[in-house]
Amino acid sequence: MADNYDLQALLLTLGDKSLEDVHSLAVAQDAIWEVTNGHILSAALAEKIARLP
Repeated sequence: MADNYDLQALLLTLGDKSLEDVHSLAVAQDAIWEVTNGHILSAALAEKIARLP
């Protein structure tokens, strides 16, 4: 399971993003699943998050 720090850091990052469209929500959900499943956020997914408005 994800360390609270990992999840909190992800949520803080996502908090600055606009999650108003389906694509943005899907990226956010993928990231949350990855972290809560105990994985390190992949570089590809981190890049997708960085490109979110």
